[in-house]
Amino acid sequence: MLLLILVPALITITIPPAASEEYCTISGVAYDYLTLEPLPKTIIEVNTTPPQVYVSASGEYTLSLPPGTYHLIARHYENNVLEYQAEENITVRDGGDYRLDIIMLPAIEDDLLFDEPDISDLDSIMREDKVVPFRDLIIPILALLILIPGLILLMKLRGRRENAEESKADHDKPLPADLLEIVEILRKNDGRMTQKDLRRVLPYSEAKISLMITDLEDRGIVKRIKKGRGNVIILENSR
Repeated sequence: MLLLILVPALITITIPPAASEEYCTISGVAYDYLTLEPLPKTIIEVNTTPPQVYVSASGEYTLSLPPGTYHLIARHYENNVLEYQAEENITVRDGGDYRLDIIMLPAIEDDLLFDEPDISDLDSIMREDKVVPFRDLIIPILALLILIPGLILLMKLRGRRENAEESKADHDKPLPADLLEIVEILRKNDGRMTQKDLRRVLPYSEAKISLMITDLEDRGIVKRIKKGRGNVIILENSR
């Protein structure tokens, strides 16, 4: 970190203008980037030959330069420690006045700007072959082979139990009126009738009657037995 003892007075080091050149005046204010207030005790340096250095007590500065392109550096120190800085490239032509205000930013140390991360071990890490021995995979593979069939069996058993519970719940529900009608007809006929005879006494289509008998079978109330080209419906459970 560059250290400098500040001069409290306003100092201007300039080169007397040559008779053959018309000098230009450059003036402005160095502002604090945060408060946008003039930053006192700012040092302005420009790379003329020899260099010009302007120490501003109030933050305002004025330079006299011949035509050309220059690099201007502004610095502000606190307790001999660089706190703010700014850099500008300027081009001036014959004669005239120029205005250049400067926004002073927090100083950043050069070593922080140019330090590179240490990646010396990166190449060696990338070159290493990460091969997992097969013997280390045997136990996980066997565990999967045992676990997967067990999970499948568990899911099947769970599905069967849920179906049984649903069937029991349906069985415990009161019979709908149309199913109860079939049960009553079977009771009046000694618990046995052909499906064709049921069709004759019921005001439903053949397809609906077949579905109703299937529902009663699922509930365990009737049993359907194939006989010849037709079916015999037998009442197994009276309600």
